[in-house]
Amino acid sequence: MVLIALPILKLCLLGMRQLSRPISNFVRKEAKQSEIFRKYICIPPAQCFHWCEVTLKMLLLNLGRPVKVVPLNEAIALELGAELLGELIVFAVAAAGLIFETKRQAKKRDFEIKSVNVTSTDLIEATKVLEYRQQRQKMYIQEIAQALAELMIKQTSTEVVYPEPILLEKEKSNAAGRIPHYSPSRCKSNELLYPGDHADDWICDCAPGALYYPDSDSCHPAFRRGPCEAEHMLILARNAVLPQCIKNDCKVDGLVKINNVCYQIGGSAPCPNAQLSYVLGVNTTTLMLDCIKLSISVKTRVGLLDDDEPDYDLSKVDLCARGSQRSIEGTCTPSVKTE
Repeated sequence: MVLIALPILKLCLLGMRQLSRPISNFVRKEAKQSEIFRKYICIPPAQCFHWCEVTLKMLLLNLGRPVKVVPLNEAIALELGAELLGELIVFAVAAAGLIFETKRQAKKRDFEIKSVNVTSTDLIEATKVLEYRQQRQKMYIQEIAQALAELMIKQTSTEVVYPEPILLEKEKSNAAGRIPHYSPSRCKSNELLYPGDHADDWICDCAPGALYYPDSDSCHPAFRRGPCEAEHMLILARNAVLPQCIKNDCKVDGLVKINNVCYQIGGSAPCPNAQLSYVLGVNTTTLMLDCIKLSISVKTRVGLLDDDEPDYDLSKVDLCARGSQRSIEGTCTPSVKTE
């Protein structure tokens, strides 16, 4: 059964209007009995209404404005005044009810609009929260998928390694003649899988040109930001053991200042013989900036004259070089230390 909402307030106003009629009759009766009420309240409005009515009718009939309007006698004026007073009371009650209802409806509309605005704001906030949660869930799903992929790689191929294209002298490898390998499933970024002292012994350590930073327990390329703050870079001083973060005057990762000019690491400037594929890089032996050739053998470096012979070669990379984790922690064996 459907219940129809009744306009209770309108019914109340109609009831008040009906109740005003007995009040009007009571006022009319009292006007007839009270001398003051009759003389000053009822009769003057009646005489005024009679004069206006007669004047208006004569003007509408094109009879001209009356010179003098004969006033009503007391009995008729009293009856008319009481009638006007009663109708005025009824009209006042109805007008008050209409004004009240109009204001109430206006307040109701304002409240509904505010409620809609609040609801819209709540919905927008809820949508933002859901979008944030969705993004976080996507990140979690990606992390889980990546972890599962790494786990599957480890399960299916525990020894997935790639030979690193760095030629080493036989005396720099162990007795079995093994060389470093690139193994992303076993070693971290900027690390190689180095042969240990035994045939089945492999150790993850920093790749040539990378520095081990104990605070982050990871390897980072020299003269790059790495674990340092913004506008800083990681270096290893000539006589230092631990790498340190220094301010990068160029303020951009990958740029270094030489002779008050910023150069891009990996770019040909400021190296001589750029046409021979010499680029600005890191000397893997001294861990300083040098001009290196895009090949295994390095033929020049910054600061050398054309007839100077360089004192390093990438084909002779030390298995426990300066800046590596084993070198910093002092765990290098005599067989792999640089003489």
